[in-house]
Amino acid sequence: MIKRDYAMEVYELPLPAGAAKDTKPLRRIRVVDPITHAVLDDARGFGYRSFHSANIGYYYHRHPEKLVAAKAKKAAILLWESQHPDLTERLTAAVFQAQKAGHPLDAKQRRALFAELTAGLKEPPGFTAADFFRRHA
Repeated sequence: MIKRDYAMEVYELPLPAGAAKDTKPLRRIRVVDPITHAVLDDARGFGYRSFHSANIGYYYHRHPEKLVAAKAKKAAILLWESQHPDLTERLTAAVFQAQKAGHPLDAKQRRALFAELTAGLKEPPGFTAADFFRRHA
């Protein structure tokens, strides 16, 4: 079981001034410290709509370097694709044809295909085959 150093708390947002009396209040979730009950994250005051989104939001709030690294990797893939449109098209077409034939490529076959098509390049791409195919899945 995962031990967390934070807790989730459900609260209600106040209704707008002109709201009808039979309107249900908006329930939101915020991340709090389990001991002091200090608010750690509440989506800039709006609150999260689900426990799942609160967990994800707080994870990125605590680990911003992982979000920055993911954005940098995506930018590197997009740049490489713009510089090598023919290879990008051949890679995606090969995967599509294999899937269409009923024999989807596994990770090992995708790595081999990626290595084969990028072997002649002067500068190898700065990402793995898994990163490339994750973007095109």
